[in-house]
Amino acid sequence: MTKKEIIDTYKEIAAFLASKMLKDAFDGLLRLSSETKSGDYQNRLEQLQTTYKFMLKYTVEGINDPERHKIYMNLLTSTYTLLEELKQQLLHENSDYSLLKIQADQVRHFTEKPADMLANLEKYYSLAQLAELDESNTDKQETHAHYKPYWGNAEKLFQLLWTTRFYTEKEMQLVHTLLKSEDIPVFEKCISVSAVTFSLMQCFDERKALLLFDAVENPDEEIAQRALVGLLIGLYIYDKRLPLYPGIQNRLKLLAENKRRIKNIENIFKQLIQSKETEEITRKLKEDILPEVAKISPHIREKMDLDKLLGENMQDEQNPDWQDMFDEVPGLTKKMEEFSNLQMEGADVFMSTFSQLKTFPFFNKFVNWLYPFSVHHPDAEYVTGNASNEAFVKALSNTSFLCNSDKYSFIFSVSQIPDSYKNMMASAIEAEMGQMGDEQQDQTVVDPDKASAYISNQYIQDLYRLFKLHPSKHELSDIFTWKLNFFNKQFTHVLIEDEAVWRNIGSYYFLKGHYLAAAGIFEHLLEKAPEAELYQKTGFCYQKNGDYRQALELYLKADILQSKSLWTLRKIAQCYRSLKKPGKALEYYLQAEQIQPDNQAMQLSIGNCYYELKDYNAALKRYFKLEYLDPTNIRIWRPIAWVSFLLEKYEQAEKFYGKIVEASPNRHDLINAGHLQWVLGNRKQALNFYQQSVKMEGNNIESFLEVFKEDKPLMLEKNIDPEDIPIMLDRLRYDLNV
Repeated sequence: MTKKEIIDTYKEIAAFLASKMLKDAFDGLLRLSSETKSGDYQNRLEQLQTTYKFMLKYTVEGINDPERHKIYMNLLTSTYTLLEELKQQLLHENSDYSLLKIQADQVRHFTEKPADMLANLEKYYSLAQLAELDESNTDKQETHAHYKPYWGNAEKLFQLLWTTRFYTEKEMQLVHTLLKSEDIPVFEKCISVSAVTFSLMQCFDERKALLLFDAVENPDEEIAQRALVGLLIGLYIYDKRLPLYPGIQNRLKLLAENKRRIKNIENIFKQLIQSKETEEITRKLKEDILPEVAKISPHIREKMDLDKLLGENMQDEQNPDWQDMFDEVPGLTKKMEEFSNLQMEGADVFMSTFSQLKTFPFFNKFVNWLYPFSVHHPDAEYVTGNASNEAFVKALSNTSFLCNSDKYSFIFSVSQIPDSYKNMMASAIEAEMGQMGDEQQDQTVVDPDKASAYISNQYIQDLYRLFKLHPSKHELSDIFTWKLNFFNKQFTHVLIEDEAVWRNIGSYYFLKGHYLAAAGIFEHLLEKAPEAELYQKTGFCYQKNGDYRQALELYLKADILQSKSLWTLRKIAQCYRSLKKPGKALEYYLQAEQIQPDNQAMQLSIGNCYYELKDYNAALKRYFKLEYLDPTNIRIWRPIAWVSFLLEKYEQAEKFYGKIVEASPNRHDLINAGHLQWVLGNRKQALNFYQQSVKMEGNNIESFLEVFKEDKPLMLEKNIDPEDIPIMLDRLRYDLNV
């Protein structure tokens, strides 16, 4: 079987088990087990089926078995376990070269026991710490290099924890001991948490989930937040099977009582939702903002006085001429403000910048994509420990606007530049990040949850880079392509009972344009307490997704609770128009007009409703009212010209089509102007307009003929000879040689 076939079959069987369709699940498992080289799986499958058949027999015969529920639950969990083992075995057997297989093969050749690896790692950091304290040691980097082989056990422990399919008490004890060790620094402990997370994502095991629950309670927030992110990802993947594991359910209930962690979970959910914007932000930077910035680059040094900006006058107030420079490129200031706001929200605005800086040898090791930034990382110490880099590294360490992975990219990318430039960059970073850093520090003092949010956000961005940029990313299940609809998961309702938290999450989905996810939460809240605002927002969600009937139903309920709301009245009218009910739409637009009579957009909508009702005179009055208020608006000239044509007010129509053609016509304007000239008997002028329309960029003869076909009945109503139509069209094609 191919990898895709294995994964697809795995998902199919998991779905059967989630629906408690054991017979179908067993049939699928039989197909999988027949693909393996080991007969053990088929034997275990037969035992499970035999147990299930006996249970079915006793149940149908009415035999009361007090242990039946327990047996059934054990059957389900055992079948899930067999499924996980078969998937892992088949992936291993059918893959000649894969990231995970290479890691697992290396683990099999380890000669040390896990306890010895841990002891060696503790020894490395103990010796390294002594070397730091030894004032007589003049070459600490060389000392670190001498002890570095001991540190290699860190990567081995990561590989071991990642590739182990099912944890035993030994692995549980190993992780607990590692996390409690006083010799091993926090950034190494964080890596063990990531290893457990990736192992859980690869293969479900209750013990792995329980380890992450334990790590969430760790007093160090770096460890706790990383564990919480990993736990939520794992629970999201395996949500449907979690009720089978009482241990996990009990830990969920305990976690739900921790109000601070629930706030952290809310933040992580928002950060994961926000991560789905990263590709759009990256595209916007590359295609929109950076090209605009490039337009000012020839003047930037002169106008921004760049030498002084990066020199000793760093703290001087901003130059008022800078605004003039940005004004040279219309709209740039607004785009830069938008970019700044996204950055302050924690959006991943640096992905495009650092995506090209992941080719350093440092990133050849999978584990290095996941390390928290530390000056003590042995693979980076030749840069971070260099005295000439000290100011730069310190400045970089203190900013929370770059994720850990990008900080490592940054230090390697500048390691080769002259010291004078590094010092200049360090000053620039300190100045640029200083104010933001002060604001963040103030926020974390007032609200400690802010510090937790910075940690989890950086880790999520590290994961984003791993899943999107790692050379073997195709072998990973990219969590950032998932829908991430947390409300649809069972485990989240065990964790979050507070309706205010769900309202916050729903509002965030709404803000970020994930309307169906937001609608699900809002509808849940409406079941508890009807509220006009929630009816409005839920209706808007459905309207944005094209479900106008459902949206209309919700808007009408909002109108009952909060009548005479201009916004609601207009939305009701829009839905009626979309449902091809212009009469009902007009009714609500006229109500809205009483509240805001001078709203031009509403006047246009009212005119359009009259037009759709074929009350052309009433429509024309509305259009002329708009033309009076805004006489230079070509978008108002168009309906005036067309309706005048329909009402056979040809002189008036010709006047406005003349203005349109002179201003900025589109292909439809030229077709309509041609129709008018033909009706007036000016066939050559009509042909000329038709030719111009076909020649317009984005148009062609096929599109033109399609529009003309739709207009043909109207042309016949205007007494155009039907025999002349094919002649005109053929003449057009000959003239254009198409």
